[in-house]
Amino acid sequence: MTLQTELFLKEQYTQFECPEIRSGWHLNRRYYSVWIVPLPNSIVHKIKLLQDAFKPWIIPMHSPHITVSACGFPSEDPQYSDDVSTKTIQEQADQLKKYAPFNLRLDGLSSFLNGPIVQISPSPDLLNMNECLTQKTQDFRSVPYSPHICLGLYKKPYPTTQIFEKMKDLTPLSFISWQIQSIELADFEASDPTARLYTKKIIHLSK
Repeated sequence: MTLQTELFLKEQYTQFECPEIRSGWHLNRRYYSVWIVPLPNSIVHKIKLLQDAFKPWIIPMHSPHITVSACGFPSEDPQYSDDVSTKTIQEQADQLKKYAPFNLRLDGLSSFLNGPIVQISPSPDLLNMNECLTQKTQDFRSVPYSPHICLGLYKKPYPTTQIFEKMKDLTPLSFISWQIQSIELADFEASDPTARLYTKKIIHLSK
């Protein structure tokens, strides 16, 4: 059992997000940008199978991915601390161009309180990339960076033990690795936490 799963089971129930909380975050700003690792089709297929298995409990993510770093609400005239200017985005893109391709590995099923995840084995390259990007923007999350693929968000509170039993029934996605050759900047509708991602910029790693 992973440390994340142990933390998950310390709580009695899962959590779900109230729309009022999200509206207080996006303040009617439409799009939010994130730097992501796009997934190859072979991994997406495996993720879709897991999403189907969790379908009774979750609202599935439309675009499964690995977040490298939250970017912010793109704005030509930043007013809030989590707005991000075109200049800052370009500076981040220039930093990413300095990285070479690297490998990532799936590291099994677990769950946050708000949704089940596939964990990613810690990669020095990915962790360094996250640290580099977050120096210029404000991440809306208050927890330390933990790379993962979110399967979806829980529809309502469920007993964590019930979710854990389901996880044990599934074949864990471990020791599957692939090479990362690009990082993408993508937008999603801030009012919908499971919204489809739309690629705005592709950074090819070729150091």
